[in-house]
This record gives sequence, C-alpha cells and structure tokens, in this order.
Amino acid sequence: MRKKEPRSGCRVTRSRVTRSVTVVVLSFFLCWMPNHAITLWGVLVKFNVVRWDKSYYMIHTYVFPVSVCLAHVNSCLNPVLYCLMRREFRKMLKDLFWKISSPVISRSCPVRRFSNTFRPNCVKTHEDIPVNILDCGKHFKVQA
Repeated sequence: MRKKEPRSGCRVTRSRVTRSVTVVVLSFFLCWMPNHAITLWGVLVKFNVVRWDKSYYMIHTYVFPVSVCLAHVNSCLNPVLYCLMRREFRKMLKDLFWKISSPVISRSCPVRRFSNTFRPNCVKTHEDIPVNILDCGKHFKVQA
C-alpha cells in the first residue's frame, strides 16, 4: 500500500495552525514566567533553601504585583491573538481603519481611490478639487 502525500492545502492549514499554537503558547510563557519565577523564589525562601535578602524584598514588593498584572493580561491577550491570526479578521479590521481614516466626501463630487483617470460628474472641463474635504465650499481649479 502506498501512503498518500498530504495535499498542499493541508500543509498550509497545518502551518497556520502550528504558527497559531506557537504564538499562543509563547505569549502564555512570556506572560506567566515572571510570576512563576518570583513565586518559586518565595517558596525557596520559605523552605530556607535560599537566603532572604534585600533583593528578594524589593522584587517581591515592587515587581511581583507587576508580574501578577502581566499574568492577567495574558487572558485579555488570547482573544486578540486568536482574532489577529485569522486572515478574514485582519482584512475586515484593515477595511474598518480605512473607512475611519478616509475623509467624508460629498456625493456631488465622487472620487475613486488611487486613480487619476476618473473625472467627477460635477465639472466637465476643469476638475474641482476641494481644499478642505469637509468643507466643499472652498475649491480651486486645476487644468485637466
């Protein structure tokens, strides 16, 4: 019996899944590792395996609360990571940012994005280009 080779589509899907799992596991490790390291240090101090000193006190007083916050940030980060890994979500987010950042253009002078071949319907021989797009009352003329 011959083994069937996986299709290229399966390889791409596996690659995406592997990348997604790697990013989520790495973010988990980076967010929780400081907390666990400080906690382990505290346990070792309590069992007298490691000496208590001023550096332990400073870390436990000032860094430990930050490490707890970082650990909790991981819970907020997971949904963001899952969404950003999806191509459809990234495309929709990009479109949303484009719509938000694009100025509002009046319907009387439509403009096509990234095209210099389109002439607006409002002028036949000259193009009216709004100086301030939100205030279409101010125009200057450009020879076509």
